[in-house]
Amino acid sequence: SARTVEATEAIARVIREMQAAPPTERELDLAKQSYLNSVVFQSDTRAKVLGRMLTLDAYGYPADFAESLNARIA
Repeated sequence: SARTVEATEAIARVIREMQAAPPTERELDLAKQSYLNSVVFQSDTRAKVLGRMLTLDAYGYPADFAESLNARIA
């Protein structure tokens, strides 16, 4: 649909803009902290934890992927 084309063009525009002017250190730190703070809500129930574990396993990720991802982002 037209909205799909519009959204795809907007994403491509943002990518080009970021290639021309990468995010500042402050923006990068904010993005990292936002992601790391959101992880709490991805694991606030047993069902979410199990679902994430099953998804990671289905795609062949190592058992410690979630923890190591958080460490790499930090």
